[in-house]
Amino acid sequence: MNEGVRHKPAAERVSSPEQLDLLMQVTSPIGWLALATMGGLVLVAVGWILLGSIPDLVDARGVLMRGERLFDVQAPMVGTVQRLSVRPGSELRADEVVAVIRRDQAGLEERRADALSLARSEALLLSKQREVQTTTQQRATQEELIRQGLAARNSIFEFERNLNVVQAEVNALEREIEILRARQLTIAEVTVSTAGRVVQVLKNVGDRVRENEPLLRIEPAIVDGAQGAFCAGKVHAILYVPTQLAAKVRTGDLARVSPSDIKREEYGYIVGRVEWVASYAASSDDMREKLKNDQLVTAFGAAGPVYEARICLESDGANARNGFKWSSGLGPAQVVEPGAPCTASLVVDERRPYTYVIPALRRATGL
Repeated sequence: MNEGVRHKPAAERVSSPEQLDLLMQVTSPIGWLALATMGGLVLVAVGWILLGSIPDLVDARGVLMRGERLFDVQAPMVGTVQRLSVRPGSELRADEVVAVIRRDQAGLEERRADALSLARSEALLLSKQREVQTTTQQRATQEELIRQGLAARNSIFEFERNLNVVQAEVNALEREIEILRARQLTIAEVTVSTAGRVVQVLKNVGDRVRENEPLLRIEPAIVDGAQGAFCAGKVHAILYVPTQLAAKVRTGDLARVSPSDIKREEYGYIVGRVEWVASYAASSDDMREKLKNDQLVTAFGAAGPVYEARICLESDGANARNGFKWSSGLGPAQVVEPGAPCTASLVVDERRPYTYVIPALRRATGL
């Protein structure tokens, strides 16, 4: 059978008049569904480009804190920690005993030298106290002469200046004598001068310590809502923003704060607001005084000068887990503790997507 004969039935079916009223199926229903889906996605994309927004973010690192800064409780003398009665999280009262230090034998020579210094300081203090009494009497006499018109009014200023100078010397000697007397003790109790909460314990029982070496780190107690307290006395974030980005940050900007010990991909971030931004770069000494951590100071300033910003974290009264407002749910079932490092993204601006697209098209087309 040749080719003409083999294709003849097919040609007859195509040319048959009975087949002319049948519709030819060009696209299947699945194809129409795919086309509609693509069209919908295009419309959504166009709508987002015209009406959506892209946040302009400034990233920074810092530490969660309560109050302005942390405080160190220091050893009053060289010795060994004999007793330590606190742990992280302990609440402290003012003047509470937190540790006992026993002076080492190696410090006995120093103790003898301190005894001589103490004797000299006490003798000098007695002399200065007498000088204060004499100057006070001389001033009273001069005031009487002024009242009688026998002396000029400005003649009293020299007596007041001398009295202020001598009184300042007395105050300094009294502080020095207090320190020297404390050094004479074989065993010294370490107390805290203000109420607070232990953030970090730096020494253990049996550790040797130097004079003025930190034993533990505390955050001062602040009554919630206290006037003048940073973020009403609540836990907040101290951030250090790179110099080249600090000018973008303004008071009231939204902040997304993520404590380093909490998984952001699982719990999201804590919502906050910028309360304050410094107008000058933070010094290493100020950072060290506030953070009490040389490694953090070095890390935060590794890329150059930084500006300090304070972020108030938003509270959520319905969140019994940790009390903060989270971007996703209630956050972790743990207390958000001060002293923990954190990262944050500050939303300094929001722009429509087309403001990015149009400049890119112009650069591509040369228009």
